[in-house]
Formats: sequence, structure tokens, C-alpha cells
Amino acid sequence: MGWSFRKSMTAGPFRLSFSKSGLGLSFGVKGARVRMSSRGTYVTLGAKGIYYTQRIDSNTPSPIKPQPIYPGNEVSDGRLHTITSADLDDVTDVDSQAFVKELESKENKVSYLKILGIWPTIALVLFVGLRGLVVVKTNERYKTEFTITKANIHIRSAPSKESDVIRNAREQEKFNVRRDTLEWVEVYLGKIGETGFVRGDLGRREEVLLYRETANRFQLEPVYGWLFFLLIVLSLAWCVYLKRVDRRRKTLELVYALDNEVNSLHKKFLEYFNEFLQSKKIWQQLHARGVDDRKYHGGASLLVSREAVKMIAAHKLPSVYLKTNVAVPFIGLRNTELYFFPERIILKRGKEFAGIFYKNINVSIKNVRFIEEDTVPADAQIVDHTWKYINKSGGPDRRFSNNRRIPICLYSEYHFESDSGMQEVITTSKPGGMNDFVAFLKVVGEFQARM
Repeated sequence: MGWSFRKSMTAGPFRLSFSKSGLGLSFGVKGARVRMSSRGTYVTLGAKGIYYTQRIDSNTPSPIKPQPIYPGNEVSDGRLHTITSADLDDVTDVDSQAFVKELESKENKVSYLKILGIWPTIALVLFVGLRGLVVVKTNERYKTEFTITKANIHIRSAPSKESDVIRNAREQEKFNVRRDTLEWVEVYLGKIGETGFVRGDLGRREEVLLYRETANRFQLEPVYGWLFFLLIVLSLAWCVYLKRVDRRRKTLELVYALDNEVNSLHKKFLEYFNEFLQSKKIWQQLHARGVDDRKYHGGASLLVSREAVKMIAAHKLPSVYLKTNVAVPFIGLRNTELYFFPERIILKRGKEFAGIFYKNINVSIKNVRFIEEDTVPADAQIVDHTWKYINKSGGPDRRFSNNRRIPICLYSEYHFESDSGMQEVITTSKPGGMNDFVAFLKVVGEFQARM
């Protein structure tokens, strides 16, 4: 593919030519205008110029230009080098400071929904609900049991020593009491309705609970239950209202006005990102260390610690409160999220943001031979093989019994760097898997630099 900039000899604008598809787009650069707006940031991209209309606070910080973590990408010593961007407070370039400040201001505003809605509602509903569940009435029913405490006790047919003996009772045998006159106790026997009498001093009486019925305020006072239901409804309505208030307070609206030509260009931008997504494996480099003795590492001169990139999307925004009318490609690295807006890249860590115009980003591309000890991706090119342990001549070191043959794959590395401290390395299993997308970013950056 080919990209070029050329300057018109008549009107003086820069023209952007897209030679791969034959699409020629031109942007008349009239300059940049900044004015106050109550809704948000408006970016107009079209043949008549590029204009930024942005609401900016008056206390914009002065430009800061920190140093990157370490210069260059070559690692020759045995020390472990961490590959990551600097603190996001330092990474933002001058062109993006106002936008990033506005984005962080919106993101970090206190949520009315949480402090005035959710937590008070939970506390109030729990308080009223627990009071409604308190037992306010109890109904209990007991029976009297008579337990024999002597051995070989006679149960008689009448409350008299002269009456007939119906049966004998064992010690600790229990009977339900029908009637108790203290001297004599009438108890129920085995058959239904059959009773007998035993002297009261031959056992002990116990009250045994048959059942207990309880009622709470909700059951006894239906009005209380309806009031509790009304409280829940009103609380939910209050939370919905506060959520809308939060959205008005915290939402940053970023509206891109794209004419037909630039809209076609942006579609190419998304197409190239989708091409990048087709790589079977995409990694992020985390650390790099030079090798002192290459024979123990299959002949490798550099040991790289990498991690598969699991979060990639054709569209994702860095904040639920950020609204825009264009798709924003997203790459989620281990500790840094990358969002590719039409004119800049946004980096995010937690609630911290950084922004860098494409003109301030350098992306270098390098095809590398990688000794692949994991499963070889389906789209990888195997260009050679080596041994896990090699001798001086490059053959297998016979001293190691588990010395296996390892494929060498051709991958593509993409080093994203900026003078302000951005430092990220992405690798694709498909050679050139990100080339078109990176080339597009370079063209946009060159165009920005000429504005």
C-alpha cells in the first residue's frame, strides 16, 4: 500500500491520497478554532477544514514533557527491562491536556446516585423492613405432662386407694394430664379416651409447649406493608432520577462531524483494525532481558516475557459517561487500555487517563524470529527450527536427554512510543498483521503535523 502527502499549488491546502483503493481525499486546512460550548467537544473533519470546538476550563495546566522509562527498544544486557508506559499523568501531550483534564474531571465527579441514592435507600429499606418483621404478637399452647418418679406405681380406676388397679407404671414413664387435683392426677392411658388416676406425690408435673404462633407488623397491620411497598417504589424512582442527574453531570459528549469523504476514510480505519483482529495470536511484551549464554536458550539473544492480549474490541469507550458517534477500536493490555479515536489515542489505567495525538506517536515495525515453545498459531510462518539446548556448532547438545526440537516463527512487533513516555510493544502471530492499521495512524499523524 502507499500513502502520500502533497501540497496544492493553487489553494494551498494539504491533500491526503489513499493509493491502495484509488480513493483520493483532500482536507483544506483552514486552521483550528476553539470556542466555549455547553455540551462538549465537537470535532469537524471534512474537505473544508478541521475544526475543534471544545469546552475548556480556564485553568489549563502548563505543558509538561517528561522522559520515557528507558530510551530505545534494544536490550543487550542481562538486566530485566519492564516494557510499559510511564505514569499517565506524564504521558499526555500538549494537544490533549485539555481533553484529558475534562475526561478525568467528568469521570472523577462524585456520584449522587451512590451517596444520595443507593446507600441511603438500602439503609432506609433495611430499617423499615426489619421493623416490619419484628414479632408483635405471640400465641402459645401448652400441655401438662406427668412423669412417674417412683418404681411400680399403680394406676387406679378412681381417685381412691380402694379403687381397682388398672395397670402398673414404670419409673420415668410419661402421661398426658387430663385433670389435676394435686392429691390425685387423672392421666390419659394408651387407648383413646381411656384415663386413670395416680397419686400426685408419685411424680412431677411439666408444662410442654404444643405449638407457638407468631405475627409481625406486616401481618397484623396491612397498611404498614403497603407503606413499605410505596417506600420501595419511591426509592427506586429517586435512584432513577439521580442516575439521570449523574449522566448529565458526568457525561462528556464527543461528536465527530464527518463529511462523506472523511467518513469513507474512517471506514478504512476500522477495516484495517479488523484485519489486525484476524491474527490468531496477539501478545503484549511485558519484560525483556539480554542472554549471556545463548546455548541454554535455543540460541536466542533476547528473552521476552509476554502475555496474550485477551481484551480487543472493534468498539469500546474508556468511560460509560463518554458518548461519541464513531466507533473507537480498543486494545486492553495488562495494565494499560488503549483507545484509538480518529485523531488521538487515549490511554487508561483505573480512573487515570492520558491522550496523545497521532503526530506525537512513533510506531516502529519489526519482523522478528521467535523461538516458539508454546503451541504454534495457525497463521504463523515457521521459518526454521532449533534445539532447546544447542552446542557451539548450532546442533543439539547431547548432554540433555529432554532436548527437543523447537520451531522458529516469523512474527511482527509493533513498538508504540512517544517522547512523553508511552512505551508499549504488541506482537502479532500473522506477519504484517497490524501493518495497514499502523500505516494509517502514521498518515493521520503526518497530516496533523502539517496542520
